[in-house]
Amino acid sequence: MNRPVAVLLTALALLSGSARLALGQLDVSMQCVQVNTAGNTTVTWTQPADPAGLFYQYVFHQFPATNPANISTTNMPNYANNSVLAPNVNGNQGPVCYFVVTQSTDGNSSVSDTICNTFLLAQPSLNPGFADLTWNSPRIATGGTGADFVVQKSDNAGGWIDLGSVADNGGMNSFEYEVEACSEVLEFRVIQPDATWGCQHESNRAGSEINDELDPDAPAISDIDVDPVTGLAVLNWTPSPAADLAGYIIYLCSGGLQVPIDTIFDPNATAYTNPLSNAQSLIESYNVAAFDSCFVDGAPDPGAANPSCASTLRIIAERQPCSDLALIEWAGAYGLDGNVESYSIHAQQALDETATNWGAAEQLGTVPAGTYEFEHEGAQLGSVYRYWVEAQHSTGASSLSNLATLDFQYPGAPAFTNILRASALDSSGVEVVVDFDQSMTEQHHFILERKRADQPNAPFLRIDAMTAVGGLNVAFTDLGAHSQVMSYTYRVRVENLCNDSVDVSNEATTMLLDGTADEEQLVNTLFWNPYEEFPGSVSSYRIFRSENGGAPQPLVTLPASVTAYEDEVGQTESASGEFCYLIEAVDSAPGPNGGVNYALSNTTCLSLPPVIWIPNAITVGGFNPVFKPVISFADLTTFHMEVYSRWGDVIFASDDADWGWDGTVDGATVQEGAYGYTLWIQDGSGKQTMRSGLVNVLVDE
Repeated sequence: MNRPVAVLLTALALLSGSARLALGQLDVSMQCVQVNTAGNTTVTWTQPADPAGLFYQYVFHQFPATNPANISTTNMPNYANNSVLAPNVNGNQGPVCYFVVTQSTDGNSSVSDTICNTFLLAQPSLNPGFADLTWNSPRIATGGTGADFVVQKSDNAGGWIDLGSVADNGGMNSFEYEVEACSEVLEFRVIQPDATWGCQHESNRAGSEINDELDPDAPAISDIDVDPVTGLAVLNWTPSPAADLAGYIIYLCSGGLQVPIDTIFDPNATAYTNPLSNAQSLIESYNVAAFDSCFVDGAPDPGAANPSCASTLRIIAERQPCSDLALIEWAGAYGLDGNVESYSIHAQQALDETATNWGAAEQLGTVPAGTYEFEHEGAQLGSVYRYWVEAQHSTGASSLSNLATLDFQYPGAPAFTNILRASALDSSGVEVVVDFDQSMTEQHHFILERKRADQPNAPFLRIDAMTAVGGLNVAFTDLGAHSQVMSYTYRVRVENLCNDSVDVSNEATTMLLDGTADEEQLVNTLFWNPYEEFPGSVSSYRIFRSENGGAPQPLVTLPASVTAYEDEVGQTESASGEFCYLIEAVDSAPGPNGGVNYALSNTTCLSLPPVIWIPNAITVGGFNPVFKPVISFADLTTFHMEVYSRWGDVIFASDDADWGWDGTVDGATVQEGAYGYTLWIQDGSGKQTMRSGLVNVLVDE
């Protein structure tokens, strides 16, 4: 009980406890108190019997309930006037209590009982969407009770609508009103009929604009399915119980944020499919909030969503290579209404190679909650299966996962595997380039094998291996091959991921080039074994020759039937004497990119000994006045010549084959006679040659 009411009750108890001044014919009883819209308060009481005509006056007493000691009085000498408009009272501000003292001409008086105006207070409840109404009983001063109170609401047309009745407890009374509209301008009053006196107590009018602040409860997300046809997430929920439910807002949860993605203006909706979902590939999380008909600025005002987001169930399936075993793993189905109690695993087998028609669904097994994997053993090799998992919730709902498809086809072979070329490298070793089916999607192992070409019955030996799929290049470098002195036969064996051999390429045999040098005829003879086997066939052989360490230059093109060639080098006297050769075998079929496919032999070099002509005499001032040799097939960068006097002294030296001795020393002609000389040179292979002799000097005077 609040303090003002307590003070009021204390004061009235004192008054009611005082003895009346007199009893008898002037006794009066208080009847009813009524407060109008303006707060004006009318108080009525009974007119006393006065057979002896002793009435003198009424003394009307009033005091505010908040200050019972502050009593004011009004003298009313008119016997017939048994009601009064309480002076200076505003019934809209609080309760005021009243009693009447009747005075007689003989000095006696009588005190009535005490009644108060009913003060009604209406304010928004702490419970959103409700208004709390509280008021005092007219007999709160004495604790007496009367008839039931009737709580009324204005119909805004001058009438009143009964909301309910409340028994009078003689003290403070209350009533809770649920706001029916989004926002109402409410006016309430409380009345209490008094059958004894034929009147009714009427409270003040109380009320204000009260909004419906009660948000609808969030719907419980029962399950989220992944549609097996579209792969889209489908949310299902139990509807919100709010009476004024108008629809739902769908949220996508990501990175701690909840982003609204759609609004459903249908209070009867219990499911939603996200058209932009990627639940086939990802775990997706969602939340749902309900909204009522009380929009804010024309837009739905959602209530709180669920405490946590709910997720889809996603599985992945992996096949153990080359086996009939599939491992199915899953995660998700979080935050749904009720706990996951178990998971059931299902499968379908494709009825055709295109996996467009499927057989009957089969339940493979059930595992308890907390288990997130399952092994399916016994799949039919050569078939395609698709799997899904269904989570069973404690609420009786279930969630479907995405579909995971596995191909149990046995790994086959590439459509073709060819060695494009087995080509000798410059120093040593062999490059082997492989062409295979570039549309191949399965991984295969390409294994390079080799044997000596002069041992055709020997087994192939494994040299190297690599794994590839379509779109990758396969090329090997066999650095262990001595391609300068030996010919090799190669093949490529193909194994699938089960390590079974499924294909083998053509056999390619490298070319070994050799030759001899004819010093007398100045002819180099070349011979080689034929190249085997191109994807097509050998269309021709091209011979390249390099001199003096320069780049190889095309020499001649020969038909595929020719495997020998004589190179006449007599017309190349300026050469060093070393000739290097290379054979290129040309494929009749183009390479994978449309270019020329070819294979190279080793490089072989042949050297001819230097050819030197040295004059035995010179004539100073006459014919042949300079002593110098004529040299072919030698490395002239190493040329050195010395001429000696008769006593062995060097009288001339030259490092330039074109700079000879003119028979003079320090500008003076030497005496006629024989002079010694020595000549040093080296051939194209680096072998040094020395020639010595005498040259006769003649003087033409």
